[in-house]
Amino acid sequence: VSTLEKIIIVPTKQETLSKDLSYIPHSCLIEPFLESGKTPDGEVPDIVFEQLPFDHPVSVAFTSGTTGLPKGAVHSAGVRYT
Repeated sequence: VSTLEKIIIVPTKQETLSKDLSYIPHSCLIEPFLESGKTPDGEVPDIVFEQLPFDHPVSVAFTSGTTGLPKGAVHSAGVRYT
């Protein structure tokens, strides 16, 4: 995806924290990502919400592949209302 800015990795296993994930472009573990949003004095700024079109992609969930090959399912902003 040409507009992908960041892949946020939420580790579910302890060994993920010690792995070299540099081969995944634009990736970041969740904790450093959350820390990067703080101001220099450690404060968390107010959240600013952006209006998105209903079909704007917001997340990708990977399927397990139980009915075929694993694949990424793209969820749009509209799915948040269903």
